[in-house]
Amino acid sequence: MNCYNNYNYYQNQMECIDTYAEQARAQVQMQQQLKILDDSCKYTNFIIAGILLTQQTLRIQKCQILNPQAQTANVYPLKLSSNLLILCALFFFFQLSETVLCNPDADCSQRSSSRINNIASTLVLIASMLRLIDLLGGGGQGANTGL
Repeated sequence: MNCYNNYNYYQNQMECIDTYAEQARAQVQMQQQLKILDDSCKYTNFIIAGILLTQQTLRIQKCQILNPQAQTANVYPLKLSSNLLILCALFFFFQLSETVLCNPDADCSQRSSSRINNIASTLVLIASMLRLIDLLGGGGQGANTGL
């Protein structure tokens, strides 16, 4: 009878250990998800900052058109900063789509959605790189004119 009680005791202990391990895994997973959300907010703010810089560039260019004799700022640094902020954010979201694409726990529908999202992220990242290459290729030439 004593051996039976010891067996039950150890079985209960093992179940408790399994429960603690599951709770620890869930805690780690939740922390990872919260980090992804925090990073996503940060990089979304990068995109917003890039858009605000682009708006300022457009205001300057509008002033240049309305008053060609007025001294206005060179928009090249604003365009470059905007492009770099947005490119940095897009690279983060591209990497995130790659991570989600490799999720082994995803069902067929999730995998299909992840593939489409990854393709879209890839295309947007390429487009942003091309815009940056175009901006850098101009070397700031004509940065005060044209969009």
